[in-house]
Amino acid sequence: MEVGLDQAPLAGVGIAAAGLVGPAGEVVLSDVAAEMTAIAAARAAGLGLGNVRPETLDLDDLDQPDQADDVVLCREGLMFAFDPAHAVAEIRRVLRPGGRVAVAVWGPAGPPPGIPGPFALDDADRLGRLLTGAGQGVGQPGLGAVEAPATAGDQPFEHLRG
Repeated sequence: MEVGLDQAPLAGVGIAAAGLVGPAGEVVLSDVAAEMTAIAAARAAGLGLGNVRPETLDLDDLDQPDQADDVVLCREGLMFAFDPAHAVAEIRRVLRPGGRVAVAVWGPAGPPPGIPGPFALDDADRLGRLLTGAGQGVGQPGLGAVEAPATAGDQPFEHLRG
């Protein structure tokens, strides 16, 4: 049985994972905002997914046992962590040996390097160092850029700029 943790579940990654692991697996849909977790849980229920468990969890302090998860998914969540290095340490702590991590962050286009904010992890080298962390990492990260145009309804954000 695979157990996965999806931090920031409104991106839909955890719901997709729940469909992949099937009824024998479990996916924890989590966010620091209880409202976000409730919305994700309602979406999963609407799809008939009975293998999800919603939890309000803070990525900076995951209230999960050590080595509880086979997979941690974090799409558009790590970049909002108060302390990304500590958040990655928390991810490492809840991963089982041989576990897998998938992280997606925004970038480039943000502030100058070193300035906190959602674009602060857009440098692939910095993100790689954060994930591998002084020899205590989660393995060799496979990093790459993926173009993912943002939309509001059916309109691209570029169209909405005034």
